[in-house]
Amino acid sequence: MNTTNNRKFGKFLATNNTLSPKRPQLNPDKYYKLDYEKCIYSIVGKLINEYKHTACFEIVNWHQADGAILRNLGHRVIVRKQEAVEIE
Repeated sequence: MNTTNNRKFGKFLATNNTLSPKRPQLNPDKYYKLDYEKCIYSIVGKLINEYKHTACFEIVNWHQADGAILRNLGHRVIVRKQEAVEIE
């Protein structure tokens, strides 16, 4: 079913991510250490969505000093894939 031209759904409510890479580089089941420019300390996040050069993460662990910043961002940040380091 093509939802892009369906009047019921509209062209902006497509269910698939058209910006996703052909070969995903990040695993959604693992945690990543992120160096976000607005935060003072490193934060830990879990992958939500992956794009060509960037990725969106849900923040699961952070320093108390960065709590207000992350609360305003909804505990979700978008960073470049190069800045995400996998935690083992």
